Amino acid sequence: MIERNDCNYSKIVYTKYPREFEDLEAFVKWRNKHKYRGLNVKPKARLEIGENTLAYKLIEFLSVAVEYPCRSLGLFGNEKVYKRVVRQLTAIEFYKIDELQEVHTPILKTEGKGEYKFIRLHKNAKPVLAKLKLLHAYEKATGNYAFSGNEVRLGKKFRIVESMAMALKADFDVYSNRKIPLQIERNLLAVSTFYSYHELNKLRTEEQKTQLLTQMTGAIFARGQAFTVYNTRDLIFKWQGLYEQRMFLYANHLARQNAGVKAINGAIIFVKNETNAVEFVQASLINKQGRYALNTFYTQMHALPLDENGVKMLRILFIPDFHQKLKEYFKVGEKNISFFDGDILRIMDARDKLLNGERQAVYCYTHQRAFLEKYFEGKAEIREVSIEVAEVVLDIQPDEFKKYEIERRMI
Repeated sequence: MIERNDCNYSKIVYTKYPREFEDLEAFVKWRNKHKYRGLNVKPKARLEIGENTLAYKLIEFLSVAVEYPCRSLGLFGNEKVYKRVVRQLTAIEFYKIDELQEVHTPILKTEGKGEYKFIRLHKNAKPVLAKLKLLHAYEKATGNYAFSGNEVRLGKKFRIVESMAMALKADFDVYSNRKIPLQIERNLLAVSTFYSYHELNKLRTEEQKTQLLTQMTGAIFARGQAFTVYNTRDLIFKWQGLYEQRMFLYANHLARQNAGVKAINGAIIFVKNETNAVEFVQASLINKQGRYALNTFYTQMHALPLDENGVKMLRILFIPDFHQKLKEYFKVGEKNISFFDGDILRIMDARDKLLNGERQAVYCYTHQRAFLEKYFEGKAEIREVSIEVAEVVLDIQPDEFKKYEIERRMI
């Protein structure tokens, strides 16, 4: 993960020495003195961070996200491996900048406790960021950024960066220094791009900004497709219907200008499990006359788990006509229901019919079966399909996903 560039030394001539010493002779005297006392002292190793390492990928993400919760390191990959990377980067080490310059600093810093423990880049690591060509993106992201905050603010920040991590894992553009900025005027995007809540809100006037009152964490725009993004994890929020409606209408306008759609296709809800998504929708229904309920904004609400299966479902969601292709391949009849897209509104409607005596079969992925059996109270026939098989049917393996993005560019 981290390449070591040890100082070269021999018994007679030392070609390099720590810069705490004025010259080579002073260093030789110091080392001979300690060697005489029987101590095995060697010059401190200088570290370099390679661009293809996990350490670099984590630093690059933090240069845009700024803060990230330790509880969600598993979204990047193996959680144990990334925890080891964090331990390495929070240790104070010598980092080589060039042949004449080095810094003695940690790269990351941890703050908070429990569920609110998070990592961010250390303030003394800017020379390392400059060498990695990430300093400009970091300064842009932290221009007017407030690092500290109460649990409400931290919770909102964490849900935004977790959504960003899911989009990154699904090969969508998330880095502000690479993606095309959103435009109020017509400007169609070429590739699938995730825009955080802060990026969406940045184009609004001070009077229009909804600050922390909405639960939306961002939006994903592609040419011909647009989805707003929510992240509930395992929490139930107080639904602020009026503010949610204003944010939805604003995101809908941006979708028309940047994705070329007439209206937003639906909402994506990242959850710990699908039960949280149902509770999230039901919480929005407890409203005066239901004017600002979620189902008045969206015709589809896709519940995606915060894990590898959710990443695969997110990739599939942006394949043109994927739902119809899967229904035809697995022979889902008109009277049966498919949950391949994770649409919670369709399942909630089907439950009412099943409890009234209708018999229907429900097609789903393997990881969705436990939720459906509990939700339908055993009154529905569950037919499961492996999500890996669905990827083969759609010809969309993770390493081949980029070909669809190339096709989008050629439109």
